[in-house]
Amino acid sequence: YMAELSYDLTPDREFSDYCRKRTVMLIDPSGEGDFDINSNSNIRCSKPDMTRGKTIFRNILWDADGSGSDVFTFAYYDGISYDATPTPSSCENGVPRNDGYIDIGINIGTPVYSYVLSVDTVAGKVKGETIARGTFFGDTHRITNLAPGAYALSVSQGGGNEIYATGNALYTSYSHDTRTYLSGDISWTVNDTKSNYRVGLEPSLTDEITQYGFDVRGDKAHIITGGYTSLTKYVTIKPGDVLNVTVRNMQVTYKLNGQTVHHEYVWSLRAWRFCIKYGKGETHITDLTVNGTPVTSFTTRGNVQIETPKKCTTTMTVYVGSECDASMPNGTQARENHVGSSDRQADNSFISGEDENFTVNGNGSTTGIYEAKLTQDKPSAATLMVFDVSGKLVVSRQMTGESVKQADFKVPASGVYVVKAISENGEHTRKISVK
Repeated sequence: YMAELSYDLTPDREFSDYCRKRTVMLIDPSGEGDFDINSNSNIRCSKPDMTRGKTIFRNILWDADGSGSDVFTFAYYDGISYDATPTPSSCENGVPRNDGYIDIGINIGTPVYSYVLSVDTVAGKVKGETIARGTFFGDTHRITNLAPGAYALSVSQGGGNEIYATGNALYTSYSHDTRTYLSGDISWTVNDTKSNYRVGLEPSLTDEITQYGFDVRGDKAHIITGGYTSLTKYVTIKPGDVLNVTVRNMQVTYKLNGQTVHHEYVWSLRAWRFCIKYGKGETHITDLTVNGTPVTSFTTRGNVQIETPKKCTTTMTVYVGSECDASMPNGTQARENHVGSSDRQADNSFISGEDENFTVNGNGSTTGIYEAKLTQDKPSAATLMVFDVSGKLVVSRQMTGESVKQADFKVPASGVYVVKAISENGEHTRKISVK
């Protein structure tokens, strides 16, 4: 089955700027209208039909559970959604190697991302120490050479304009900023090597003439000076490259990935505005900013769609396991799904006990992973032990830290478990139930 959403017909036209890939169809099989992007069936939109103003949803499976009670709605996602899949480190002669890795997979977001991986609890490392950081382009990235332990992974998207357009050989389709500037910086990221467009600046009183900037033709970005494209002055580009045009002190500077490739002195240039002209075929530009922020007001002509996703960061805890110790957790835990230590229902699991010095937190019904913490007045060595209902010991490990001891553990299956922290100062007990 398929469905169509007329994205221009809602009163505020709120779906029009997100119709290409950020609109989702949420299906609630219960019929209660409880729409949650994390628990409902999510159908991501296909490429829209811009001529009819329709967002298309394909391969819809109605009534998957046979209850006949499906209800649905539409939503758009202006943040970032991603998954992280850890692979345990290998084992050599009983010793874990530092060869674990984490695969990042983007579900919804812009094509350009930055990430930071820092230590939460890793043997021999300081909490908060940065293990890896960088940027990547596309939907996947792998972080390698990781020791077993818990890490904090933050992935960010920049929040610049993302532009899709269809032009022609005469470059009559365009977008330009409604504001004017005396100086500033234009920056964007190359999304592909199939687009043809001109990006740069035009004097605010002239008629749509790009005076200085880049004329991008496939995998080459030609220099535009004085309104003319140079056929001999160009740089070769690839997806993920960043192009900049900067105006300062009567000088225009052209950059590729932060390196100056050309500059011009322009004594006659005063006030100017930012502009894009779209050539033959489809154009896709991402992470576009003027003076570090996305453009908020465009004048456009032709078949042009401009999205402005939020600048945001999402953080999760990622556990890299070890083939030397099957009880070590290997999975992820969303930071916002933190479960408190008091008696409460959460994801069909509960944690009981009255000992405030010993807490067990986690999202066990989803990942099977928990975190135990023991606060001590007098620091001493502590051992974490987890027993199932038959009394079988399923986890045993030393807790790390000084006055606050900590250990992560993973339960093997659903059921009731007794969690103990044992030290020379005494024994502390909690009970958890995972369903």
